[in-house]
Amino acid sequence: MPHISRHCLVSAFVVISFVALAGCSAPDPMRLDSTLRLDGPVTVNMNMQMEGPASRYTGTFVSEALFEAIELKETRIEWVIATFGEPDRRADTSTGGEYLVWDYRADTVQGHPLRLTGIGDDENQTPSSMTVTLEVVNGIVLRKWRG
Repeated sequence: MPHISRHCLVSAFVVISFVALAGCSAPDPMRLDSTLRLDGPVTVNMNMQMEGPASRYTGTFVSEALFEAIELKETRIEWVIATFGEPDRRADTSTGGEYLVWDYRADTVQGHPLRLTGIGDDENQTPSSMTVTLEVVNGIVLRKWRG
């Protein structure tokens, strides 16, 4: 049987532990369900800090549930603004109404697990976005779009 140094065993243990933790999302304690025997004094110092991806968003996110709560020809614009906040843009319609627009955009994602391992690539990330548009006439929502 070939001789494996303590240093190699400890290094392998640390690498395997890190790889096992990289995919964890539950707060369960780390377990080693096998026997590991080390002869002599062994010092293992591990200082790991793991964080999930960090994102920066701009605008107002309007959930599907809130969007569906708008009843055409019944919902008043006062309720919409109280619920969504002030729109990002307004534009007059040719029929005397108004378009109200809320934009939402995920500008950046940093610390994505694939990018930390060198697999992902920051330059080819497509930010997600969504726009909600309402057509309002006389204070009542007549039409709505989300996409």
